[in-house]
Amino acid sequence: MSSREKSFYAEFMTNALVKAKEKEKRAYRLIQRAGWMHLAVLWAAVFYMAFGIFMQYHSSFYITAILHDPVMIILIFLTVITFKYADMKKKQLDKAEKNTDRLRTEVIDRSSEIWAGENRERIYAEFLEKYNINLYHK
Repeated sequence: MSSREKSFYAEFMTNALVKAKEKEKRAYRLIQRAGWMHLAVLWAAVFYMAFGIFMQYHSSFYITAILHDPVMIILIFLTVITFKYADMKKKQLDKAEKNTDRLRTEVIDRSSEIWAGENRERIYAEFLEKYNINLYHK
């Protein structure tokens, strides 16, 4: 490999790794938002059930009251939808983490090829400081 090809390869790999890390951070923020949204809908359903249904009906009519209350049906539906949304975002986060780890492992394995003759410790420290990507070990 010529020095020009090595520098192109190094730039390509580092850019790919940084983009993968940014995608992982974005997925992490989305899973947090989805989790909070699900928690809010769940709490709304619990409070509505506690104060809107349990306080108004006798215990033998709870199931009937829940099934015939349109607000409760909507809250149950929203709870299921937000749970599935959070699950979908969790799968996206897992995929992004897996992709980042795969790229990071490849960069670590090929670091002697990518940064031949350069100060790898300085580059590793820069990646850790700037992008929170640890290249010191797999």
